[in-house]
Amino acid sequence: GHPAGAGESSSPGGGGGDGGGAAEGDGGDEADRAASAARVVREVVRLTAERHPEGLAQQTRGGWCALHLALLHQIEDESVAHETLRLTAALRPSVLGHADGDGHTPLHLALQHARSSVAGEVVRLTAQHHPEVLGQGQLNNWLPVHAAFYQKSADVILEVLRLTAEHSPEAFGRPAAFSAEARDPGAAARALVDLSRALPVHVAVVASVAG
Repeated sequence: GHPAGAGESSSPGGGGGDGGGAAEGDGGDEADRAASAARVVREVVRLTAERHPEGLAQQTRGGWCALHLALLHQIEDESVAHETLRLTAALRPSVLGHADGDGHTPLHLALQHARSSVAGEVVRLTAQHHPEVLGQGQLNNWLPVHAAFYQKSADVILEVLRLTAEHSPEAFGRPAAFSAEARDPGAAARALVDLSRALPVHVAVVASVAG
């Protein structure tokens, strides 16, 4: 289940941890279009990395780098996010510490929106290059250790918990300051709680109950 209360951001897209792909019955044409789109985007990312690598760290007016957008806009083919992450970490690792206009780093976005295979790699690379992000809150002080419970993979969640305990143990005592605007309204209703000022332990319990 997903925790309630993360609040809505101005991020231009999104999905959910291990979010779905094309709707059932869409057929092969949509899959082909998605594969073609992914191939084109991968080539743009590759050429940017080769010819203008500083472009990987360029932020839009909303504070998004290419990696932020790749994590937000999930498509059927995960290779876009994987390739953008690989090249960004190799050429411009500082991007892993960049926050957008709402304070979301690639780690926050990966935990909330990306599939587990991508999210797990973002967790690993962030801990390697910018471990301070593990204790960094977004606009409403939503920490990675809160956001981890959007993931369906226990392995990803446990790795975030382990790395947070190692690098930012104080995060376990820091409440999120969001109002009770539920990203998944049903989760709050089922759990019958208001998650304003929730600690990670509150989110963990509610995520397990509401699942």
